[in-house]
Amino acid sequence: MTRGGNRATKATKRKWEGGVLVHVCDCVMGSGKTSAAIGMMKCGEAVSGGRYLYLTPFLAETERIVEACEGLGFQMPDNRRRRYGFRKMEHLKALIAEGRNVAATHQLFSMCDAEVIGLLRSKGYTVVIDEVIEVVKKVSVEPGRLKLVTDAGWLIREETEHGARYTYNAEKAGSVGGSFGELINYAKTRRLLDLTASVSGEGRTDGKFLYWELSPMLFECAEVYVLTYLFEGSLMWGYFKVCGIEWDYVCVTRGQGGYEFRKGYMPVPEHVSYPGDKIHIHGDRKHNELGDDMFALSANWVKRACGSGGAGMKRLSGSTRSFFEYSAKHVPSSQRLWSIYKQGQKYIRRKGYTNRSLAFNCRATNDYSQARALAYLVNVFPDPQVTGYFARNGVAVNESLYALSIMIQWIWRSAIRNGEDIMIYVPSRRMRELLSGWLEDVGSAAEDGRQARQRQVPQGTGVRVN
Repeated sequence: MTRGGNRATKATKRKWEGGVLVHVCDCVMGSGKTSAAIGMMKCGEAVSGGRYLYLTPFLAETERIVEACEGLGFQMPDNRRRRYGFRKMEHLKALIAEGRNVAATHQLFSMCDAEVIGLLRSKGYTVVIDEVIEVVKKVSVEPGRLKLVTDAGWLIREETEHGARYTYNAEKAGSVGGSFGELINYAKTRRLLDLTASVSGEGRTDGKFLYWELSPMLFECAEVYVLTYLFEGSLMWGYFKVCGIEWDYVCVTRGQGGYEFRKGYMPVPEHVSYPGDKIHIHGDRKHNELGDDMFALSANWVKRACGSGGAGMKRLSGSTRSFFEYSAKHVPSSQRLWSIYKQGQKYIRRKGYTNRSLAFNCRATNDYSQARALAYLVNVFPDPQVTGYFARNGVAVNESLYALSIMIQWIWRSAIRNGEDIMIYVPSRRMRELLSGWLEDVGSAAEDGRQARQRQVPQGTGVRVN
């Protein structure tokens, strides 16, 4: 573990020897997490020649980091260079080998292999992950193709009490490409899980998909910072638990020198203003009654509604239209934003907000920060195959906190991030009550000043803001 060839700072040695290499900054949006990370990188570069790999969900955000860290020489890997075979991964490896500061996407990092991890460790890199990374991904697969690669010995199937697992067999697979290349590449960098087999009791996949689990070795590379909010509501939290990855918490403080990290858990720092007075939840009973059922507007509900003549979707469309055209009529179309599961989009699109949709689980983009009238038309639940896998490994995912964390992140893509008032229509009663409860809890913390105290590291599950 070196920094700058064979030179390793005492601080770096202490962190490695201490065993805890992952630090989670679990602070509300607008608390200065990114600013604190940029300050840390600038300070580390000046004091010890620190090297950094900064990861964001979107390419546009990597460009923003490069601009914000002017003077640190951040580079972005690309696929336009002949010397690296026009491959981003090969360019990334070269940049790390040269000791450059790098800004890249979550997706590229998730494909990193043992060679990249070895380079990050040998060069003493600090990795900053902006927002939780996708740790389990659904992968479509044809059963015939899966059978061919296992019969050929390119993938090895292993039956475990928690589900079937496919691993890459380098000895036989070699440099397999063509139509099998993508499946083999998945197995090289992650663990392919057949979770459907464990649920059904059958020794085979259902013929539709596998699950691609992030390799734990990616968190053994160097010191890692994860910048997020409501971490315990994320699948990354469950993944850390299942894989035995240890972490501690850091929070953000603001001083004369700007934002900085310090040890401790304080999700709502004292310098953050209470947002509840600026978030106005649409309370029209007629518009909301469609979502009274616990599972109304869930992914399965939308799927059934679209496949049964669309009566439920037409009703939802009418309520959404009424919200935008009457309740929020003073808000121009360019400042409207809505979200629903993909199957239901054709029912919601209307003149005035046709192209103003945003994925319900979108994080870490500022492209919609002008939006002041929002419609969140989903009821969020985690994938039961994934939560079942976690449960069989002794880890329970808090479904309410999971839903809240995704909704809050989506809302903060809007003008609320700039301190402006917003209106939001949330027809799902479950989601609306989660939002109202969160606002009340944050408001209580702000009122009595408890958010100014550094809290103990949280245990268990639940929404905790005080």
